[in-house]
Amino acid sequence: MCNDAQWHISIVCQNTLTGIYFYSQALISIDPVRARADPVVVKNIPYFKAKKALEAEVMKLDPPPRPQNWGELDLPLNASSWSEEELKRPEKFYEMTVLLNAQREIADKILEAQWEAKWRQEKLNEMLEEKVRPYIQNVDGTVISRPIMVQQQNQDKKKRRQRRWWLF
Repeated sequence: MCNDAQWHISIVCQNTLTGIYFYSQALISIDPVRARADPVVVKNIPYFKAKKALEAEVMKLDPPPRPQNWGELDLPLNASSWSEEELKRPEKFYEMTVLLNAQREIADKILEAQWEAKWRQEKLNEMLEEKVRPYIQNVDGTVISRPIMVQQQNQDKKKRRQRRWWLF
């Protein structure tokens, strides 16, 4: 535990911000997606590089085709948007079919992009888990011994306390 003076010094030191801090905060507030990919803002550079390599590997993969029943968009236009009187005129009927077809194509492209992004994210998470799982199993499987240094420090403190009590 640190005392109040150490805490105050750490707060003062934290408040002396460098230019890189202001740059990173501005970038995070303006463009958070770019900030997550900027090596200046990212603190853990080896993890950042490894994740970028995995992302590049996932981007090379072709996603499977989107299932027909996956995703649904609430489309603003439908056939009931036009009255029967309007549909009797050929130009209005043509306008309706063109608009509905264009709307469906745009919706399909949006759903395809969402499907691809979702699939790539799941694949990236799956690959990250495959890469990290052996390390997690090794840590869980082994018994970590208690550090010797901590015990020695505690014994040193006890000796100091005993000496102090002997002096008084």
